[in-house]
Amino acid sequence: MAKLVPENHPTLHAIAEEISSEEFSNGTVTKIIKDLRSALKEYKVDGFTAVAIAAPQIGIGKRVFIIEDQSKDRDALPTLIAVNPLLS
Repeated sequence: MAKLVPENHPTLHAIAEEISSEEFSNGTVTKIIKDLRSALKEYKVDGFTAVAIAAPQIGIGKRVFIIEDQSKDRDALPTLIAVNPLLS
């Protein structure tokens, strides 16, 4: 099970690498997303639940993040998975 790394972890202070086409085909991306979901579901502090997490937060220096509403609400937001996102 993936866990959040401490705030002084080197991955959090480095530029994340792009996901390669090979990492899509060899299952790496699937595993990262599975680990992100696992860490997201386990996060509960003071009654709050998490809704977003990025790969560097679990020690993986790749450009991947997910937004996933953990509520059981019927109006829950749809899950968003971003791989190699770019800001313009």
